[in-house]
Parts: sequence; structure tokens; C-alpha cells
Amino acid sequence: MSLERCGYRADSAGGYALNPDKKTSVNKPATSRQPMPGTRDREVGEALRSVYDKAVQESVPDEMLDLLSKLD
Repeated sequence: MSLERCGYRADSAGGYALNPDKKTSVNKPATSRQPMPGTRDREVGEALRSVYDKAVQESVPDEMLDLLSKLD
């Protein structure tokens, strides 16, 4: 962002000074970029898929297999 857009102007000494003609607000809150709609949902979905994939790849403990075999 240029200094002129922030309310400054070039002065005669080659520096910049606040432009009195430009209305500025000292207490103006900084604006942040808003995420694209659905971005948060996509990130949560990716995280859930990652956790699910890791859980599916884990082996079944021997104790659980033993208990399951007793049900038959």
C-alpha cells in the first residue's frame, strides 16, 4: 500500500508528512483478510480425513482379535 493511500504526502524535504486534506482515523482498527467462504469447513474436513485415514491404517490389537474370536 502506498503512503499516499495511507494519508501521507511527499514534503519539500523529500520525506513524507501527514496530508491534512486526507481524512484519517488514528483509532481505525486494522482490517484483516477474511477467509474465502468454506475455507474453514474445507480445513476441518481435511483434518478429519487425515485422522480417519491414520486410524484405519492402525492394526487391530491382539487382545481385541482374541475377544472377537470368542464371539464366534
